[in-house]
Amino acid sequence: MKKEREGFSFKNESRQLAVIGAAAVLLLIVIFLYLYLSSAKVNVYNVSNNVTVTAEKYVPEEDRININTADAEELQSLEGIGEVTAGRIIEYREANGSFKSIYELSDIKGISDNTVEKIKPYIKLE
Repeated sequence: MKKEREGFSFKNESRQLAVIGAAAVLLLIVIFLYLYLSSAKVNVYNVSNNVTVTAEKYVPEEDRININTADAEELQSLEGIGEVTAGRIIEYREANGSFKSIYELSDIKGISDNTVEKIKPYIKLE
């Protein structure tokens, strides 16, 4: 009969080393993932200088220009609306009927979405 040594088994030691090695590898993976993910944070305070926030100017309803009835001279008093563009607004209104939304103005050549946003506080629909 073979006599086994007490308290020491090569088989058990190799299993223990394998478990310790696997735990060490797993721990290294967790540490690297933590370091990688924590360094990938986005700085939300780094805002581009191109972003501007402005409060919309309030103009009383009675002081606004009705784009469905305004003549060329009244329309030209709006920022970004010259003589030619005022004529195009009137032509568009005559061809398509009353404006149902102020954003329809951007359908007219020479009026951008930015222009509509600029003049929005100064116009109304009736």
